[in-house]
Amino acid sequence: MAQNGKGIYFGWYIVLTCFLLMALAYAPSTTLVGQFLVPMATDFDISVTVSSTIVTIGMLAAMIASPIAGKLLTKYGIRKLVVAMLLISAVSNAGMCFAPKFVLINIFAAFRGVALAFVGMVPISMMVMTWFGKSAQGRAMAFATIGSGIGAMAVSPLLAVIIADISWRYGYLLFAVLSLICVPLVMATFAPSPAAKGLTRLGDDPGAQASGAPLTGMTGGEAMKSGMFWMVLLGFIFVSGVCQTWVNNAPGFYSGKLGLTAIMVGTLIAVTALTLTLGKIGLGIFCDKFGVKLGFLVSVACLGVTYALGIVGEVGVVVSMGVVCAVVMGLGQSSLNITMPLVVNQICGNKDYGVCMGYVQAGTAIGAGFLPLGTTIFLDQTGNYATTFVIAGALAVAAIGLIFGAYALHGKKVTI
Repeated sequence: MAQNGKGIYFGWYIVLTCFLLMALAYAPSTTLVGQFLVPMATDFDISVTVSSTIVTIGMLAAMIASPIAGKLLTKYGIRKLVVAMLLISAVSNAGMCFAPKFVLINIFAAFRGVALAFVGMVPISMMVMTWFGKSAQGRAMAFATIGSGIGAMAVSPLLAVIIADISWRYGYLLFAVLSLICVPLVMATFAPSPAAKGLTRLGDDPGAQASGAPLTGMTGGEAMKSGMFWMVLLGFIFVSGVCQTWVNNAPGFYSGKLGLTAIMVGTLIAVTALTLTLGKIGLGIFCDKFGVKLGFLVSVACLGVTYALGIVGEVGVVVSMGVVCAVVMGLGQSSLNITMPLVVNQICGNKDYGVCMGYVQAGTAIGAGFLPLGTTIFLDQTGNYATTFVIAGALAVAAIGLIFGAYALHGKKVTI
């Protein structure tokens, strides 16, 4: 077997490809879609509310496709399916560019949402878990997933220029080209396992076999009957909802309660994005050194602390609390990308990891889509954020209890 010490471990090339997948194929088509809504509404003579249905349809399609993606990626191979879905994503974006009617754009948005489920967190986490052992998975996952934030920051200015100076349609054409760029990279690097390349998996114990850890844990069917899996699923639904609640309400809180200007609000949102990127790297290293469970506790505790500080800021109109919240929230949001795949791997095992991860990924879409509606239900009635922040903070605490409960049940046969 080739030794990992000779040259760069091949798994890091896979991490680089995953980084570029998140930066070029996934992030633009998920986090930058808002830039299209107003110009599309103007061109098609519809309301922005109607044009925003492309976001909802894409999210729902991805949510439905995520569990299916886990099964198919496991059965048919990650490289072939990711390449196929990148091509479908490119065709869908090109279709949105040339579609003469808005209804066709919605149809292409659905196809793109399905495709993105096959090129995002599910296949990326599967590749990282396959190529990296316990002591290196956190770092690998961190460097793979920071591509989403960096990609959004890099592509956003170019997209804005294209939409303003040419047409929103060519923005979709840009997305199609970015998806195609990833195709040869995936084909060149997505090998099925270290053993297939004659390598020992990086991060395993020195005495581990070249093929890495043996297949252990639950199948997808067993997971659906397992109490601890449902605790993990519900825990990350809560974490996702807590993160999205802040995304939805932070601008109003900064401007309406702390009295910050629009420029200051934008700056604090950018600060959160920056600390999220740095937080992923820090949390990944922390998990490798101190364990995933402690990493989850620290990161989700940051979410709860953010809401506690937000209450202090609102009650006392303490502007400095807004700055602290922006930093701490960015650190807390890193939990979804880093600890979620690691917790799923530790609790569910690697026998059917892709399927289990697909279920949890779909759960986070539900959490982000619907929980913020419940957390902000009192905001319109009271005009205050305190109740919203209390509910969100309580959900963060509940998520910690659920994940720690799942770890406590690990190894015990608890079915539902």
